[in-house]
Amino acid sequence: MAQAATLDAQQLQRVLDYLKTRRHYRRNRTMILITHWSMLRVGEVAALRYCDVLDADGQIRSETVLAANQTKGDKSRRIWFNERMRAELAAYVAAHRPKYNTQPLFYTQRRDGFTADTLTL
Repeated sequence: MAQAATLDAQQLQRVLDYLKTRRHYRRNRTMILITHWSMLRVGEVAALRYCDVLDADGQIRSETVLAANQTKGDKSRRIWFNERMRAELAAYVAAHRPKYNTQPLFYTQRRDGFTADTLTL
């Protein structure tokens, strides 16, 4: 089975520059960077909830554990957020405050959570 292609720094920057010209820039930037910097799969990004990235004090966690139903293969997985990712998540959460910590972290224009399929389109 072939390994999935990854973006180098120059390609990632081109994607981020393009996103600046589009609606929902902050959301889309955060989703791209979390796949790149924290190595989340698309399905894991779609399954993220605010409580996965925020602690009880509303601060961005340095790590989280995704439940088995949020990951591929039905096995829980530990995710680390480096300082750059934590800053991106903090900016996103500041712009998109949740009503409930259990709601999806990333959502569509209709306020529905994404699915893995809708994120790959």
